[in-house]
Amino acid sequence: YNIKLTKTDLSQYVSGKVEPGQAKLFILGLTLNVSEAWLMGYNVPKERTAKTENSNNDIFTQFDNISPELSKINKIMTALNKEGQEKLLDYGDDLVQSGKYKKSDTSKLDA
Repeated sequence: YNIKLTKTDLSQYVSGKVEPGQAKLFILGLTLNVSEAWLMGYNVPKERTAKTENSNNDIFTQFDNISPELSKINKIMTALNKEGQEKLLDYGDDLVQSGKYKKSDTSKLDA
């Protein structure tokens, strides 16, 4: 995959000093055989659902069942710093809480 992941990188991720970028998060998930979203702390299944082939170095092409909307949300989240990510999640929670945009079955949102 031509992505360098050093001991220093891992140490900084574990200590919370920095967050891994999308490419390094992909490598961590692949190496540990867990979902990248799970590594990021989201309330999702731990199991990995990605292919391991990397045909064109685009991480988003690695997933079988990822919708274009989820891919866009993931790209937006990874472009934001921690504060921006928290604001985006708060906004999503507000939309769900308002009831206007909530699907009938959102039991998976209990994070």
